Amino acid sequence: MGISPSDKPNKNLPPKSSVEKDKDSVCEPKASAKSLPTKSNTASFIDSSLSLAQNNNVHFEFKPFLNLLSFISDSENVCIAEHVQTHIHQDGQTEFSDFINTHELHSLLKISITQFLADPAIKIQTLKSQHLPAIFSTSKLCLLLSNEVPLEQDLILAALVPDDFEWTHKHIAAAKDLFALFNGHLSKKSTDTAILKSEALFKEMANLSHDFLYVKDSQGSMVYANQAVLSLFHQDELNTPKSISDKVLNVFEHSASQAASSDVIKQVEADNGDQILLQSHHQSFCLPDNSEYTLMVSRDVTQREVIINDLRRSNKDLDYFAYIASHDLKAPLNVIKRLVSWVIEDCGAAMPQDCLENLELVMNRANRMEQLLQDLLSYSRIGRDYLEAKELNVKDKVIELLSLIDLPMGFSMKCDDAEALVPEVPFGVVLLNLIANAIKHHDSGNAKIQVKVRRTKKANVITVIDNGPGIAKENQERIFDLFETLKPRDEVEGSGMGLSVVKRLVEHYGGNIKVEENRPRGTKFVVHWPFENIARKVLTQIHQQ
Repeated sequence: MGISPSDKPNKNLPPKSSVEKDKDSVCEPKASAKSLPTKSNTASFIDSSLSLAQNNNVHFEFKPFLNLLSFISDSENVCIAEHVQTHIHQDGQTEFSDFINTHELHSLLKISITQFLADPAIKIQTLKSQHLPAIFSTSKLCLLLSNEVPLEQDLILAALVPDDFEWTHKHIAAAKDLFALFNGHLSKKSTDTAILKSEALFKEMANLSHDFLYVKDSQGSMVYANQAVLSLFHQDELNTPKSISDKVLNVFEHSASQAASSDVIKQVEADNGDQILLQSHHQSFCLPDNSEYTLMVSRDVTQREVIINDLRRSNKDLDYFAYIASHDLKAPLNVIKRLVSWVIEDCGAAMPQDCLENLELVMNRANRMEQLLQDLLSYSRIGRDYLEAKELNVKDKVIELLSLIDLPMGFSMKCDDAEALVPEVPFGVVLLNLIANAIKHHDSGNAKIQVKVRRTKKANVITVIDNGPGIAKENQERIFDLFETLKPRDEVEGSGMGLSVVKRLVEHYGGNIKVEENRPRGTKFVVHWPFENIARKVLTQIHQQ
């Protein structure tokens, strides 16, 4: 239940004080060898008690209060119950300490008698001798509680006193001082504990961070560095705070300009020889005492920069591929097409029908190859830039796109007359491919296509519905792969890249596309095109840095 006193031989209770009642029914004790501490000397009594508390078995912080309570009640059988812990005077009798350790003071309040006092700040609960061990048959246990401060509601001062002991004005005044001192002590203890906890929490969080964190004072000297910073150096070199400060500042701040710069990327070398790229940021702040400090945060961006460089190199390779596709590969195809056309033009009338069909087949394959190269070139250029979104009327855009498509007889088109916030050119490419795909794969002469438009809080939702043959569930993911067609190319002309281009464009702008079931037949493509592109914002920030 708390800190037990040292085992000492039993002692007799302190002699009973002879008391007599005065005219005002307030009991005053007769002259005693001890004088009760007053408001003027209570603090000095506490201070003197602190110097005597160094080598006692009772907890250091509670020793002076136990001494003062013993002084007030003229008894060494006293204790202090603070929340769930009880501290007992080291000179108390064994029977008293055993009794207190067995019974919680809070539970003893239930069987105690309330003693009403003239001073409402203090309440005294009395436990008669029948509730105490037999050795204390001529004693009573007084439990003192404060009615003033909520923090003290869990605080009880207890003293075993003679049965005829009476609480006087002086006793009550001293007890009030004791409660006030104790409350101040607990408040300071609580504040100190909160500060230590906050400091420990900050250090733990800082040490768990993979970022390099350190703090400098107004003179430029380092006052704190987390574990990530210290791990860059040999431990045997970090002997003194000055050596740590010099090492850290030498690595992270080679010059005054680097110390003043923020959000820049620089290369540093640790003591172990590792070369790392750091992106640094600093923030100044003041404490309540107006002392100024600067928080320096550096993040290891080596891996990120390597990836960015790889992407730049990959884009350069794609640029080269685009050049090859648009020049070196197209040139031989153009020569083949011209030669075939010359042969057909010059000798077509004299050639057998089989030979003529073969030449037309060569021409068809050359045209298909040229279209494939053109589609590959377009596909490779996706992802280079982000075009600005703007409000456009979807119905007007669809009418414009239909002029680019060879529309079959019996075709009908419906479109919502609604606005969408999208980049015009990429959005037009997506719509054109979806509409053309629906027409190309339709299996009847009454093709019907509908385009629906709606908005959510964060995105445009475009739905393209047709009444064609539909797409089997097992093929709904495969259709977005490169060069993938569900029918032979001799039946349906195409490179198999249209939906791949659509998917890549939509995802490039932070959206997604999926196929949903459309009953009783047909296909439904649903495109979610967000108003704001997060990827674009991140890349823009990286390019700016």
